[in-house]
Amino acid sequence: MKNKSFLTILSVVAVTMIILLAVSTQKENVTSSASIDNISQNDNLQDKNIQDNVSSSRIGNKWSGHLSGSKQTSSSFDVSKGYGHVQLRFQNQGTSEAVISVAHEGSGKKYFTKTVAVGESLIWTSALDYPQGMRSGYYILSFRSSSSFVDVDYSGMASDLPQNK
Repeated sequence: MKNKSFLTILSVVAVTMIILLAVSTQKENVTSSASIDNISQNDNLQDKNIQDNVSSSRIGNKWSGHLSGSKQTSSSFDVSKGYGHVQLRFQNQGTSEAVISVAHEGSGKKYFTKTVAVGESLIWTSALDYPQGMRSGYYILSFRSSSSFVDVDYSGMASDLPQNK
């Protein structure tokens, strides 16, 4: 009788250990593959307008686009938590100056307003004005022109370390 009870308890413990080990391994694999997928997706983004010049940093997001056909328009981008060091690039393809603003959607905090002359480009990095980085969340890029349609190419990235120009 003692042997039967001991074998039953031993079997229950063994099954429990196997289940715990399987669940633990599965969680590690999910975390590892999610991190690898995130890194490989970001590494595969080949945006010619962005210089990834800090090899030790990790890129959280990249974005790019082209806006035209209106005197005032906007777009948005997301800064993930822990990736508050932002680099933005703008190229004015239009026939008049473009005024560009960046504001945090949740708080309304305006990070900058800059004017880009016809045919000129602007590179802005948060490291200069916000050395600790920008807060996470959605940002609104606003573009306007007083005399003709906006025609601007833009791109950006958010990383965990400050970016150089």
